[in-house]
Amino acid sequence: MSEQSLATVDVGEAGIGWLADPTELMQRTSHAFYGADDRLWLIDPIDVPGLDGFLDSHGEVGGVIVAFDRHRRDAAQIARRFDLPVTVPPVLDGFVGSIDAETRVRPACETAELQFRTLLDSRLPPWREAAVIGPDRTTVYVPEVLGRAGYYTAPGERVGVHPMLRVAPPRAAVQSLSIQTLWCGHGRGLTDAQTEVTRALRDARTRLPAAYLSALGGLLR
Repeated sequence: MSEQSLATVDVGEAGIGWLADPTELMQRTSHAFYGADDRLWLIDPIDVPGLDGFLDSHGEVGGVIVAFDRHRRDAAQIARRFDLPVTVPPVLDGFVGSIDAETRVRPACETAELQFRTLLDSRLPPWREAAVIGPDRTTVYVPEVLGRAGYYTAPGERVGVHPMLRVAPPRAAVQSLSIQTLWCGHGRGLTDAQTEVTRALRDARTRLPAAYLSALGGLLR
């Protein structure tokens, strides 16, 4: 991917985002909040050609965050390149040793006014995930519980619950968030998202067969 082809998404007042590869099935998406300290805070970032120039055009990088136990992605190499530590929420405390960079555990990024909220802390399935709440308190990054990539959604859904969690999604944790703009770890974001998120949680189990059929169809294409 050349610098010119870096695929940007979710660019707005809250921050910026980019896709690892617009053609891939998983639609892995990275984001950066504009912190209250006027710096960029990268979340679950994936390194792509042209990334440093893209970030530089939007501001100074102030920090790197990993919010999901399976989203270490390229956080370590990007953090080392910018000479910054990787910040993780307390729910990921046990994963600090697996990140190949200086890592710190924090309940929030106070200077940036970013908050963490635990969504899942589970042994079965093994799953540790936190949402990241932006300084505006209405833009929320959800790494994996919710997504907008095709394999997440049943026909007609604009947001879906992860296929592994549809039987028992963490409804209370997600519903405690005021999500007006949703950023996801998989797929483009969504504005005016609260109604769609509520519907996705409510229908997660009943629409499970349709979602699985849709995901299978995507794999076979």
